[in-house]
Amino acid sequence: MCYKRVWMMVGIVVLSVSCREEPIEVAPAGTTTNGPATPEWLIPVTSVVDGGTGRDGIPSIDDPKFRRARDISSMPDFEFVVAVKVGDEVRAYPHNILNWHEIVNDKAAGAYFAVTYCPLTGTTLVWDSEEETTFGVSGLLYNSNLIPYDRSTISHWSQMLNQSVQGVRAGREILRMPAVELRWIDFKRDFPDARVLTTDTGFDRNYNSYPYGTYRVTDDLLFPVSRTDDRIFAKDRVHGIQLADVTRVYQFSDFDEQPYLIDQVGGVDVLVLGSRSSGVINSFFVSEALASEDLWMAPEQPSLRRFIQDVRGNTYDIFGEVVAGPDLGGVLDATPSYMGFYFAWVAFNRRLEIYRR
Repeated sequence: MCYKRVWMMVGIVVLSVSCREEPIEVAPAGTTTNGPATPEWLIPVTSVVDGGTGRDGIPSIDDPKFRRARDISSMPDFEFVVAVKVGDEVRAYPHNILNWHEIVNDKAAGAYFAVTYCPLTGTTLVWDSEEETTFGVSGLLYNSNLIPYDRSTISHWSQMLNQSVQGVRAGREILRMPAVELRWIDFKRDFPDARVLTTDTGFDRNYNSYPYGTYRVTDDLLFPVSRTDDRIFAKDRVHGIQLADVTRVYQFSDFDEQPYLIDQVGGVDVLVLGSRSSGVINSFFVSEALASEDLWMAPEQPSLRRFIQDVRGNTYDIFGEVVAGPDLGGVLDATPSYMGFYFAWVAFNRRLEIYRR
């Protein structure tokens, strides 16, 4: 697992889930479901399916246009946005645009990155492209999940595996940048100066409509996956943390009593923040000195900008940055984690742990 830590920091029961697994047959090396023979795939090629759009049939956004959040009035309150903080700049990428494009190649504060979003698995990973390349949508899927390709070498990458799975870069992992998903109504209220991707994309799309019908509210899948599990509704959005050989997911119900919890994942102490009303869960590494629920509290008037406090008098926003207190400007280090539909976490993890208090 490779993760770029761009921000630097100053009695739980876990249910281990055994999944029903469907056998996967590996096809001969050099075969593919999309085009001529290519170098060997690192994933079972018979499980790489053609989504039917072809390469770039779903066009990435390579010249994104932005407006300030305070100047946007047409977006529905409960739409989700992907928020990325680079330096002091906050940018947001609405799901209603990502549903149609899946990848936005962007640059902020001197950093080149790609926002990759898979509407079929509900997953967003922000990749540091390091000026090397931009990414496009290949039209291929693995476990119903997006397979981007890089335009420098035409190598294919698995989004949820976070690595190249075919081509000259096969086996290479990519650096990830932290991102937060949350509802627009709360984001606009608390980050009015943030820059938000607009529908001025250069493409003719109906961004007010969802292209997959009732997909988000049923347990039906459009493409096959290698494993299934019915312990949680398939399309529930859950937050997964991947550390060492452990993957653990957290549900919004975990935060009904308080907006944070302390846990250990793979022997590492983590602080997990969550709000059902805002539709947000985020997580951070914490030092051993702060690894206790007695050391954290919710502010009297919580918001995304004042989400959590510690006993030293520091107040943190949802990005983990200290916005008030003796460590002003300090930032908690984000865990390798992201939101996704539950079924996708199951498909990519043979044994998945579900957090229980």
